[in-house]
Amino acid sequence: MFIMYVGSLSLVTGLFYEIGCLGLIVFSILGTRVHLISMNLAIKNMTDETRAIGFSAYGAHLSSALKNVGLIVGLAVIFLCGPGSWSL
Repeated sequence: MFIMYVGSLSLVTGLFYEIGCLGLIVFSILGTRVHLISMNLAIKNMTDETRAIGFSAYGAHLSSALKNVGLIVGLAVIFLCGPGSWSL
């Protein structure tokens, strides 16, 4: 979680935003990987009795993985274009 706090502060202040962006990108890539693994486990461990819960877990991990992909793309744009006038 330390990477999240330091990366967010570096983006808000504009100080060393490259390091903050890279840290947040790596953290988000790892989070996406964890959600994809959990998504596959939810489908693999599903039985006829737990089908509704399994699909619910699958959908929850899919939406979280897509959220992380959106964060990765947004952070990559900030890394390539700079923080702009919105940073302090």
